[in-house]
Amino acid sequence: MYEIVGEKEVYTLEDAQSLQKRQYKIQEYRNKMDLEFGYSPEKMLLVLKDRCHFSYQLSVHAQYLRELVTETIQENTLPLDLFKNQKKINYSP
Repeated sequence: MYEIVGEKEVYTLEDAQSLQKRQYKIQEYRNKMDLEFGYSPEKMLLVLKDRCHFSYQLSVHAQYLRELVTETIQENTLPLDLFKNQKKINYSP
């Protein structure tokens, strides 16, 4: 975390957005603030944990899609609705 936003006593909304890559809506960022004008280091670690969880979910989903496409190519078939029913990645920490 310190490598990304530095070591501080109070982190700003912009710090949280930088760490989280703007995955939250603005109200979610504000709801997660544990200090009057920002976040404590402990709270920022939770924001980082959420980001790691989201990144992991995204990589699992991407791997599944790679396998599906590879399998389809190997079978030499590509249905027009291949991605029609793909689940949207829902982020929920």
